[in-house]
Amino acid sequence: MREDVITITLGLPEFRVLKVKESCHLIEVWVEKITTFEACPGCGYFSNQEYDERWDDIWDQPVWDKGVLIWVRKRRFSCMHLLCSYYQQNKPFAQLYGSFGPNDRRTYRFDRYIYRLAKQMAHTDVVKELAVCHTPLSDNTVGRIYHRLGQEELAGYEPGRLAAIGIDEYSVWRGHRYATIITDPVRQRIIETFLGRDKETVVAHLRALFPPKSIKLAVMDMHGGYENAVLTAFPGAKIIIDKFHVVAVVMDALDATRKRVQRERTKTQGRRIFKLRKLLRKARQDLDDDGQAHLATILAQEPDLQTAYQFKEDFRDWYRLTIPEQAK
Repeated sequence: MREDVITITLGLPEFRVLKVKESCHLIEVWVEKITTFEACPGCGYFSNQEYDERWDDIWDQPVWDKGVLIWVRKRRFSCMHLLCSYYQQNKPFAQLYGSFGPNDRRTYRFDRYIYRLAKQMAHTDVVKELAVCHTPLSDNTVGRIYHRLGQEELAGYEPGRLAAIGIDEYSVWRGHRYATIITDPVRQRIIETFLGRDKETVVAHLRALFPPKSIKLAVMDMHGGYENAVLTAFPGAKIIIDKFHVVAVVMDALDATRKRVQRERTKTQGRRIFKLRKLLRKARQDLDDDGQAHLATILAQEPDLQTAYQFKEDFRDWYRLTIPEQAK
């Protein structure tokens, strides 16, 4: 038994390592995604009905002057929802990955490694440096990576290294079960979807998807389970309640006031207030002159409704503020 052996983590938590083979110049790693199902892009239903699979090679950042080649078991699934176009056309859909894009031949972190080298040396020297590690790369590829990541760095983020996530729920199977969706709010893409929304399930997926302490911000609704799950997985992360859900609560309060006032009036007066519901929900600046005049006439006779409407408009104005001191 060899004694000069150490164990290191792969550092790609979405994968399970199946086998490792090391030769003089290359480390090969066979992996599969931990989750064995995927959401259909056509209908959102989850499926674990495997259509086919294949092994694809993805180059990763070198280790100890050895190239690292990851063999990924890529699965495709069949949708089992009878009304879905994917089911009707027998159209498969593939698993999604957070470590590399659908058609990428390199991990995100390998691209970042190449970018760091390209900022320090000529592109041809980057190629030579990686050739020592027996990792094939061309000058043109280095140039494309340098240009793309340079532009993204100027935009304020690094691809493949998230500091913020979005997390939300949605219903599946006619509302009897719920699923969770995790998104990248910067690039506006889906990272992962999975069944369930309880704390234990969410924490397990977050820890499998992201390195410890990597997530600094999480955007979500006011569902307490998600906040507790994020703070358990990433202590100290900041929680941001997204604007849509907050405004929805304000709108619900305005509707509740309208309905109460409507019930307290005569049938004719109540019908007139009922017809105001769309005007009340619109932003004041989006109303034409006739709409503003009609709304103002009725609100002048209904002080409670006028107060609720003004609170709603004040809240919209607060969201439009761009200076933190003013917002406070």
